[in-house]
Amino acid sequence: TIAVTGVTGALGGLTARISLGGIPQRLLAHTPARAPHLPGATVHAFDYADADASRAALTGVDTLLMVSAQAQVGDAVRSITGTDPITLADHLRSHPSPA
Repeated sequence: TIAVTGVTGALGGLTARISLGGIPQRLLAHTPARAPHLPGATVHAFDYADADASRAALTGVDTLLMVSAQAQVGDAVRSITGTDPITLADHLRSHPSPA
C-alpha cells in the first residue's frame, strides 16, 4: 500500500491520480471530504498535529509519499517519530562523498 499526503492540493491530488498499476493507495487528508474519489483508493484523516491518528492512518502502509508545504514536513516528522528531521543537504554535508 502506498500512502499519499496532501491529496487535497494540486500536486498531491495529481500524484494520487497517477496510475500505480494496481497498487492500493491510501489517500491521507486533513479534510477527508475534500480528497479525490479514486477507484481502489481509501481515504483516511491525517493531521500532522495528531501523532496517534497519524500512526493509525499509516498502519499497514509500505511506502509514504509526503506532499506537503516544507514547514509542515518538519512538524510531521517530529509528530510521527518524535525526532527532528534532517534535510538531504544536512545529510550530504555530514556524509561527504569519498574523493
